[in-house]
Amino acid sequence: MSTAADITTYLASQMMVGGSLRSLINAGFLYFYDGPVPANADAAIDGSAHMIFKFTKDNDGSTSLTFQNISSNGVLRKTTAEDWKGAAIATTSALTFYRWCLSTDDGTGATSGTQLRVQGTIGTDGTFGFILSSVAYTSGDLLDLDDFQIIMPQIG
Repeated sequence: MSTAADITTYLASQMMVGGSLRSLINAGFLYFYDGPVPANADAAIDGSAHMIFKFTKDNDGSTSLTFQNISSNGVLRKTTAEDWKGAAIATTSALTFYRWCLSTDDGTGATSGTQLRVQGTIGTDGTFGFILSSVAYTSGDLLDLDDFQIIMPQIG
């Protein structure tokens, strides 16, 4: 079973006044990290964590990624027509978390109150927010994400 994503306080506030999750975070980048998982999406990334992957369309380094314009059961999925790819920029034995950020935010520092971020855990079984067959990668390894989804907490 996958776990729900953590969102910044500002993103939660914006969703409460009429913006859909998709409309607020569409056209961003996905980053995979190793190291300590920050307490929440508002927190800075610990200096001992390292970005291993930055996903862009076709791994071109600059084209942002988008989500489908339909959601089912509180799940927002990547646009199926896009190839979300990234090449490992370092070697790691354990990816631990991801952050989704808009192109104006690199996601590393603590939020200043206006960042729209989503954060979740990475692992090899259903107790994690994003499941991979392996969490160990060597610099230069290419990772193609056929599926990525953000699961929002259930209400009620």
